[in-house]
Amino acid sequence: MLIKDFENFIIENFTKEKLDIVKGKNEYGFTNIGREEVFKLGYCTNLTIESAQEATKNNVDLLITHHDAWEWMSGIKEEALEILKQSNITHFFIHAPLDDAEF
Repeated sequence: MLIKDFENFIIENFTKEKLDIVKGKNEYGFTNIGREEVFKLGYCTNLTIESAQEATKNNVDLLITHHDAWEWMSGIKEEALEILKQSNITHFFIHAPLDDAEF
């Protein structure tokens, strides 16, 4: 699967209204774009340094989390994103649209 295919999947499976309500409010989106093609997917609840390290260790191409890294925990987001960038891993989080999904 290509990252563009994944992005289209999100748009097709979440209503436009739910995506538009939270657009620009840091409730979903890509924080890092790595490899264009996805062979291995990883997922967890929060982006943390440890989840980024596990994604690297397990050769993940796309890491999906429910929450982005928490801004109030100083330095975690920057360090986690640096790990993902160095490992060429794409990260996508989807908080509010997933909380409000009908499925």
